[in-house]
Amino acid sequence: MRITIAAVGELLHTATLLHDDVIDGGEFRRGRPTARLQYGNGMAVLTGDFCLARAMQAIAYSGRLPAVQTLSDAVTRMAEGEVAQLEIAGDAAPDKARYYLVIERKTAALIAWCASVGGLPAPERSVALHRYGLEIGYAFQIADDVLDYAGDPHDTGKTRGQDLRDGKLTLPLILACERDPGLQRAVHQLLAHGPPVDGEAAEAIVARVAASPGVELAARAAETHAETAVAQLAELPPSSARDALVELARSVSRRVS
Repeated sequence: MRITIAAVGELLHTATLLHDDVIDGGEFRRGRPTARLQYGNGMAVLTGDFCLARAMQAIAYSGRLPAVQTLSDAVTRMAEGEVAQLEIAGDAAPDKARYYLVIERKTAALIAWCASVGGLPAPERSVALHRYGLEIGYAFQIADDVLDYAGDPHDTGKTRGQDLRDGKLTLPLILACERDPGLQRAVHQLLAHGPPVDGEAAEAIVARVAASPGVELAARAAETHAETAVAQLAELPPSSARDALVELARSVSRRVS
């Protein structure tokens, strides 16, 4: 069953990547051309649909009702997160609570389901592992958003500031705007007519954010979430597996690609 859970998680993740690249008009992922560029949007969407359907089929045939129910909940939250992200794209009002709502649904929900092994362990461990996964999801997405402003494009495989160009206000930008009203006004002006945005103006804002305290503060937030994840593992007995989960949490918040 653990192998099925892992395979389902990978299938769902692949489906989201295929769909995201079509929605965002993505051209590169990990430095390589996206599937939609190589095979077209239609094939990318349908392949993503197949991955999603195959994942649901696999978990249904497991016969484990809690796994089916919790996966259905997770997929629903993922869809809600994607819709919410599209709905607020281009909105220049920095809103930390709204940012967390989006990443909890579009990123953390799937990781939490995988971490809790579909809700199949004993209840107290399942709850702790679910929270571990949520916190890992927060740390992963925030670290990714930090790299969007401060990462090396050679390592990340994508252009800096792509989120801003897509009209997405992520945590480094939100925290930078909290400390620099002038930056917030510049973001409002940039997004006044929604994405796509002026390239030179976007580059100037990306440079300001990269040089601001917002990047460091967001990086610290990712590490805090990682340590909160580690704290959940107290419910597990000491083992090499628990040690690996600790290392995973900390490595996620400090990644460079």
